[in-house]
Amino acid sequence: MLENFKEGTSMNTTQGLIWIGVRLWGEIHWVLSRLLGGGL
Repeated sequence: MLENFKEGTSMNTTQGLIWIGVRLWGEIHWVLSRLLGGGL
């Protein structure tokens, strides 16, 4: 996870933030789908 974060921050700022945002959304969506029983 930490290495992936480093890869994201090593890009230019805009691409890095978008990349990190996509990763975070993926993690959040996974957790929510687990909590809600896969309803999403």
